[in-house]
Amino acid sequence: MVPVPPSSAGRLCLNMIVKNEAANIERCLVAAAPVISAWVICDTGSTDDTAGHIERFFRRRDIPGELHHFPFIYLLLADADMELVIEDPDFRAGLSAPCYAVRQQNEIAYFNTRLLRRDADARYKGVTHEFLDTGGAAPRLAGIWLIDRASGANRAGKFERDARLLEEALTKDPTNARHMFYLAQSRRDAGRLAEAREAYLRRVAMGGWEEEVWYALFQVAQLAERLGEPADTVERAYIAAYSIRPTRAEPLVQLARWYRERSQWALALLYARSAAATASPADVLFLDQATYTWRPWDEIAIAAWYVGAYDEGRRAAERLLAERKFPPSEQARIEANYSFYRGAQT
Repeated sequence: MVPVPPSSAGRLCLNMIVKNEAANIERCLVAAAPVISAWVICDTGSTDDTAGHIERFFRRRDIPGELHHFPFIYLLLADADMELVIEDPDFRAGLSAPCYAVRQQNEIAYFNTRLLRRDADARYKGVTHEFLDTGGAAPRLAGIWLIDRASGANRAGKFERDARLLEEALTKDPTNARHMFYLAQSRRDAGRLAEAREAYLRRVAMGGWEEEVWYALFQVAQLAERLGEPADTVERAYIAAYSIRPTRAEPLVQLARWYRERSQWALALLYARSAAATASPADVLFLDQATYTWRPWDEIAIAAWYVGAYDEGRRAAERLLAERKFPPSEQARIEANYSFYRGAQT
């Protein structure tokens, strides 16, 4: 049988990780050589002549490639639009588990499996928004985290493309809760708000992972607001989200904002106080950082002024300015609000 030569439409690069395979490597390379155009092989610490076999084999056949000598135990998985933040340079010293979940963060934070031991039994699952199935929960790794810029070159058209893939997948597996959740997410990000709300509600009805159910219900509330639903519908939706997971303060902050925008200062202050008293939870899914670092105290500083709770409002403003966890774009406004309290003391 004559092998099909490489073509411009289907060039192959052989990619391997090897160690001490001198007895086997040539058989493998002979089988692959007729159809590859290049090769990149990583030797992780061979003490036999594996590397020599590889280099001589490809030199005789004039197939270009690269051999790298990198003994490694773990793979760090990152996208091009991410930046690694190293808080503890010695984080590698205690690594032993098959995999680790690493915090990813922009405006929201969540944990994702990003460190994988090379011998781990793991595989990606899903038609899009794939997840790494490692057969169990990955322990969280402290000492590093990833800034997720979400600015990758494949973003153009991504949301509509993902929605189509997920809609097709759900016709084959209509009970797949993860597919339903990310269909809702994709429709929302594509601007298909009413369809997104319908998918979120279907995800809520499926039950399962409590954090995902809560987030779906929270999005139902946010979409009700964006779609211009009646005020009582929006308010009930936020309260429903809070009631099923009171460890999450995001609905409280949104209710504080909602009532502030309608000059209902006492209610705004009530919800802002409750949010400020809620500690950042140990959840892994889509934690809004501002909710647990500065937003409740900002809402308190505003609403307290209008109900005459000047000491409370001043303390909230002072906390904001002392900690400075808000974005730089908010500084002038927060300082201006504080000036009202300073003036009230004179």
